[in-house]
Amino acid sequence: METIGWPNWTILIFGAVMIGGFVWRTEQMRRSSGINPYRLKADDSPMGEIGKWYKRVTLLVMLYAVARCFWDIDIHTGPFAAFYLPAVQWAGVVVTSFGIVWSLAAQAQMSDSWRIGIPDDEPGALVDRGLFSISRNPFFLGSVIFNLGMFLMLPSWFMLMMLTLGWVAVNIQVRLEEEFLTRSIGDDYLVYKEKVRRWV
Repeated sequence: METIGWPNWTILIFGAVMIGGFVWRTEQMRRSSGINPYRLKADDSPMGEIGKWYKRVTLLVMLYAVARCFWDIDIHTGPFAAFYLPAVQWAGVVVTSFGIVWSLAAQAQMSDSWRIGIPDDEPGALVDRGLFSISRNPFFLGSVIFNLGMFLMLPSWFMLMMLTLGWVAVNIQVRLEEEFLTRSIGDDYLVYKEKVRRWV
């Protein structure tokens, strides 16, 4: 299979930048505001289950990328031979890079309203500026774009399954958050929903 011949570590760097940027911004917000933005519950509630699945998908993708650095495992994960082309994999680099920049920009624009999960006690103010004037869920949109780029760089049935599971998990989480925001913010959020699409 023809590839662009980059080191497998390049893929790990993309993942590290995405995860590292996410964790750094979350910790920065916690320190500046005194509010813990991490609100994912480790229980069997819908949000708790979705959080578990999203973390599992992320972990499996990163383990897959690490394993490729040491072993030739592509044949065992159902490679799409037709996608192992320089043009497709360079497209993956562009798409992944865009997903990282978009996600981290959205996270930064949320400022002190940034939360991971549903914050029952401290929902934060409604953010409708910047990327949030284009999409109601720009961070999730960026993460989906990032996952798509990773699939293009690592085209296999395994990665397609991870991309699909991630998409399903994000869609469920978004709807749960929309229900919460409708209850907690009310009319202002309903007006915002009318003006801005869920994705783009």
